[in-house]
Formats: sequence, C-alpha cells, structure tokens
Amino acid sequence: MFFMEAKPVWARGREKEINLNLKFKTVFRGGEVCVFKVTASCLYRAWLNGKFLGYGPARAAHGYFRVDEYKLEGLLEENVLEIEVAGYNTKSFYTLDQPSFLQAEVVGVNGVIVATGNGDQFVCTETDRLQKVLRFSYQRSFTEYYVNGIDHPYIETAVVTGGKLLSRGVDYPNYDNVTAKSVEQGTYAVNADKADMGINRINTNPSLKIYPIEELEKHPVEEINSFEYTLGCKNNEPLKRGEYRVYKFNNSETGFIGLKFKASGKCSYHIVFDEVDFRTDPNPSEPINVSYFRNDTYNIISGEYVAGEYDFLSFEAYTANYVKVIVTGGEMSIEELYLKKFEHNFFSKYTFDCSDEKIKEIVIAAARTYAHNAVDLPTDCPSRERAGWLCDSYFSSKSERFFTGKNTVERNFLENYALAPKLENVPEGMIGMCYPADFESEIFIPNWSMWYMVELKDYLVRTGDRSMIDMSRSKVDGLLKYFARFENSDGLLEDLENWVFVEWSKANDADFICGVNYPSNMLYAAALDCVADLYPDLSGLKEKAEKIREVIRRKSFNGKFFEDNAKRENGELKRTGHTTETCQYYAFYFNIATPQTHEELFNVMLNDFGPNRNFEVTYPTVYKSNAFIGNYLRLEILLREGYKKKLLQESVDYFYKMAATTGTLWEHDQIFASLNHGFSSYIAYLVSCCI
Repeated sequence: MFFMEAKPVWARGREKEINLNLKFKTVFRGGEVCVFKVTASCLYRAWLNGKFLGYGPARAAHGYFRVDEYKLEGLLEENVLEIEVAGYNTKSFYTLDQPSFLQAEVVGVNGVIVATGNGDQFVCTETDRLQKVLRFSYQRSFTEYYVNGIDHPYIETAVVTGGKLLSRGVDYPNYDNVTAKSVEQGTYAVNADKADMGINRINTNPSLKIYPIEELEKHPVEEINSFEYTLGCKNNEPLKRGEYRVYKFNNSETGFIGLKFKASGKCSYHIVFDEVDFRTDPNPSEPINVSYFRNDTYNIISGEYVAGEYDFLSFEAYTANYVKVIVTGGEMSIEELYLKKFEHNFFSKYTFDCSDEKIKEIVIAAARTYAHNAVDLPTDCPSRERAGWLCDSYFSSKSERFFTGKNTVERNFLENYALAPKLENVPEGMIGMCYPADFESEIFIPNWSMWYMVELKDYLVRTGDRSMIDMSRSKVDGLLKYFARFENSDGLLEDLENWVFVEWSKANDADFICGVNYPSNMLYAAALDCVADLYPDLSGLKEKAEKIREVIRRKSFNGKFFEDNAKRENGELKRTGHTTETCQYYAFYFNIATPQTHEELFNVMLNDFGPNRNFEVTYPTVYKSNAFIGNYLRLEILLREGYKKKLLQESVDYFYKMAATTGTLWEHDQIFASLNHGFSSYIAYLVSCCI
C-alpha cells in the first residue's frame, strides 16, 4: 500500500454529483527538487507554472486508487500548481462510478509543503466545462462543451472518503505533441430538414446515470447534423462563421486534441473528428466526410469564447486522423491544430527495419496500435471505450512482452481483477468481461473468464511472478465452481448463459452458440489445463480437460469438419450442421486436432481458407472468420507449424490495407467500429518470427 499525508477533498456535499469538473489551485515556494504526489476519482490533469505536467491516475479496482509521483525541478520562487479533476459519477467501461475526490501533496526535502485537506491550501472553483451535456459513448462518460469568460466563485471544500492507495505500477505516458496539416476548407449552409437530435441508447438510458435530454445546457448534435458543406479555398484567415476547415494527421493518433487560436471578439466552434474519411466513394470535388458518430460515439468538442488568445486542450483523450473545425459564431485565427499524445512511451523510440516495405509498415502500425492501447491497461480501443477487456488482453499482453520486454501493464490489469470485489451485475463466481468497469445491465461473457485463466498461465510463464497467481486464486476458484453448474453428463458445458462469444462472425450467431458450443468447450479444456498447472493442489483437472477433448473429437467432427454446436432433440444431443472456419481454428489452436490426427482438414484449412478465400465459391457452407479472433488463431497455427512464408503473405493480404489507411490495425476486416484495437498489435510478434 501507498501512504500520503494529504487527505481526499471535494466540493462540500457534492462528491456524488454527476459530471462535476473542478479546478484546484495552490501557490507554493519550492526548493531545488520537490515531489508532487496525486490521485483522484476519477481523472485529473495537472499544470505547473502554466506548463502541462501530467494526466491520470492509472486505473485500479473498486475502492483502490493509484498514486502518480512527479519530480518537480527548475522551480521558481513562487510556483503555481493547478489540478483539474473530472468527477463523473456515472457507469462506464473506462472509469468507475465512485464518489469524487482529489488527494494531492507537494513534498520537499523537509517534508510536505502543501497538501489537500490541510488548512485549505488548495482553492477550488468549477472549470469552464459545462456539466449537463451529452454522454460521449455507451462505454465512456461525457462530451466536452466549454463556455469561457464566466467568473467562477470559490467553492468550499471538505474532506471526503477516499480509498486504499497503490503505486502507479506502470511507466508514465508519452505526451509529445504532433501537429495536423490543413487539407480542406470551405463553407456550410444550414438545412433545417436535416436536423436530427441524433439520440440513441447512449443518451436515453437513465441507468447509465446521465442527464435527461431536457436538462442539457447545450446540445450541439442537432446543429451539426443540419450543416451541408461546400468546398472552398484553403487556409483563409481568419475562419469566420459559416466556414470550416479540415485537418489531417499523418496517421490516426491518440491523445488530447489541442487548438491554438486567437478570437478578435466572441466566437464559437465545434470540433468533430474521426479515424477515417468516411466517404463511400471519395471524390476530390466532394468535401471530406468527418463523421462524429461512425464509431457509435459523439466525437464532438464545442467551445464559446470571448476575445483573446487561447491554447485549448481537451480534457479527455480521443483518437483522430481527421479533425474538422466548424466556426458557428464570430471569427477565429487558428495558429495550430495539434494532438498531445497519450500513449505508452516505448513507441517514441521504436524502430523496425525490413526489406519488405509492406511488412515494415504493418509492424510499425502494430507498434503504434499497441502504444495507443497500453497507457495503464491493455485496452481494446483508445477511442469509443478505452476498456480493459479480457481475451483482448491475452493477445495484447504478448505484444507488451515483445515491444517492451516486460509485462507491467498486464500486471496492473491482472492485479485489478484480483482486487476486484464481487460485481453487482454478474452471478456468483463470475468476473467482469472488462474491468475496471461498472455495468448498467446484467451482461457478461463467460468465454472471457476462460481466456482469463489461460492468460494467467501465460503471465506466469512470461514473468515468473508467482505472487500474482496466488493473489488471483479466489477468482479462479469461483470460476471453476461457476462453470461446474453447466457441465453435462459428458463433462461439456451446455447452455451457457448470457453473452457467449466466440468471435465477430457467423460463429457468434445465436443458432451457432446455443446448446453445446464446441469452440467454447475447446477453450474450456485449455483453461482447465492451465489452472491445473497454476495450482497443483487442484486434482483431476488435467483428466477432466482430456475427457472434454476426447468427447469433442467424437461428437463435433463430422468426418470433414468440426461442427460448431449440438442441440438436444428428445433429450439427445445432435449436431446442428453449423460449421465455421473459426471452429476449425479453435480445434487446432487448442490441440483438439493436429496436422497428424486430422491431416485432410489441416490441408483444407491451410490451402483453401484464409483472408483471400472466396466464401461464395470455396466451401460456402463453412462460414468465414473475422480478425477477432479467428484469423489471429490461424496465423498462430501457421507459425506453430512452420509455414512462415505463408504467414508473411497472408499478413500483407490482410493487414496492409489497414496500416496504409490509418497507420493502425483494426478489430474488424472492414471499416467498422474501432480502427485501432489493442489485440491486433500481436501481428508484430508473429511477423518478426518469420523474417
């Protein structure tokens, strides 16, 4: 545990208020070197003498908070420390729904210089960020709308309940700035017939803890939806009401969006952003389509400013390749549109050389993708969710070892699971599909908890860290008891409940996963094997796993392919005939089949399946895999069996388009949802083994 002399504080009586954003400020005299220690619920950013200092904290389990420590050097005679804190108090996959607080102190050689909860040494006001605004996405909290020029009165603070303190556990992020280039400018007109409130499940679900639509202080979506754009000349300054400009980064980047500008009078704007130009058929005579909602998000930042010069920086981290600035009032001269990176720091020095330029571009894209998804946890995507999902973590944690030589990010992730309390919306023994997270519905993925057990074994092999395995024992025991309830007379799991997830393809259709789902049972056998290795005192698990494999070989294989599931008819289990490419990959990956035991099937898989298969012509009744996770299992099998040349060629066929389009790798094989997914970075390791 970690100790701080400072106490947690917040605006008196408002620690459970939704989306309350406060600024804490103190002035202190410092010596040669001081240390700034800080944590918060739920997010903070700090500035020292007007310069950006840091952002955090790294996430922890319910009731725990990780402390960041910054060495302060080159201090002035008087130093101004400002800390902005977002107290969201909403259900989210990114931050936890816990009462808000700030706990911070500056320590010199002779002890604590200033500290929260110590005689009001920090003055507190609200920030310019509006409180009652739209939610950003189902998985994340609130959008950002700023109104500048309002005098905020000082707020009385009080000591509040905090939590148990932990060290950060992972490296501090890279915060380098990257500047975007202006690529388009034009005008817009308002078409009232196009106006649409644009409300979906994000902002009409009160169980998420949001503000009702009728209470919103601002609602920019209706206005933005009504705009129709026309191309014009480039880089005219200032940018006036009725005009817009599009900026582009060299690649999709993740971090805080910055805008340096000068307003000669009152002005207002919307910033919208996305990972791609979303035109179906790009035409140079048509405006670039920067869609704020393509990823089921509200990629919108809005501001209203009085005259002055500004260096705006978004509070939340986003992912953007294209950024459109739309001026809706007054005029503004834009000096720079930039992004302050928020990524794992290994990438700033990462290099990779290869004679094949396409392979090189794929590996660099994989490294960038991992960096964006490894600030404090192995996350799924840095845009819509920023969530630490199981199964994704199984692959991206392999990436961490490859890129950084260690697994501290994974350790934080597994520690959070080990420390997690019983979650309200999941059954006894089950764990969250992603964590830390608060779920507004009773949804979980039983398969992901099996991947959790497999990952624990991988983690021990990678790191030798037995303490984490021991810390995780109660969670594993609970899972074993949970799954035992679903074992049929053959020892196979039958009629698993909730969101049974095999992968993003036909393999996940309801008709394919019901009854006895064989890919799930293939994974279950592997999980039991791993648990047996982790905890030798648990007897019989190896035998149980082998029995499951034997039953699958007899009952799933139809002589040509492994079928995906069986259902009961008159009490007897019968195969459904449903067959997917992914099921075959599960079979080979989890040693249900080998090239020796199922030679004909292996040759079909090797030669006829893969990213270039014409599904309508070649085995049209065996449904294609998607990236997550079938195609990664395929590539792993190719590597395992020594087909390195084929792995390289398929990697180019499958991933080069992604790398060339966004400089990142995607969750799906089409432009859909996130285009920057942490697990996909694992391709760098697979490719590196082949060159």
